[in-house]
Amino acid sequence: MKKLMLVSILALAACGKKGADPARCKEVAAGAVDRMTGALVSNAALPDDAKATMKEKGEKLKEVIAKHCTDDNWSSEVLECYGKASTMPEIRTCRLKLSKEQGDSLQKDELAVMMSGGPAIKPEEVQKRIDDLGTQLEAAQQALSNATDDAARTAAKDKVVQLQRQQFMLKQQLERLKTAPGPAAPGSGSAAPASGSAAPQ
Repeated sequence: MKKLMLVSILALAACGKKGADPARCKEVAAGAVDRMTGALVSNAALPDDAKATMKEKGEKLKEVIAKHCTDDNWSSEVLECYGKASTMPEIRTCRLKLSKEQGDSLQKDELAVMMSGGPAIKPEEVQKRIDDLGTQLEAAQQALSNATDDAARTAAKDKVVQLQRQQFMLKQQLERLKTAPGPAAPGSGSAAPASGSAAPQ
């Protein structure tokens, strides 16, 4: 009887160490990243090379989030949060639901992906895109004011929200570019990594 109880306890302990469902982790990671980057990638003002870089890093970011989810055995609360997240602030909120150690480790790996390789994006280029979006946003808000039926109002409102989200994400990226350390001086080590796209800090 004691032997049977010992086997049962060991089995339960082994189950307790299992990670979260890998398929579920991949699902929520892919959904969160796709929603976060979708507005930017679909922005006509964004150069093709920047879109390609963002898509590539997005795929790597999905892998990072899914791996941490599985290895750290994320709770249903965290999984549900990531399953609904669509912006950087929302993803940040989800990460804060993890333990400090898990959250810090995840953020470190996320930043390693987002700050690695790819063509550098200059702050002036991002500012120009923000200005362009501002012009589009004014036009969309005017269209919303002039809408004469529910269908037109709904379409105009969706456009306004989409542009506001794109503008917000670009402003976040611009802030990071302005505060990022510049290239190292000759002989003082390697240059700072290029910022290819927005990261969920």
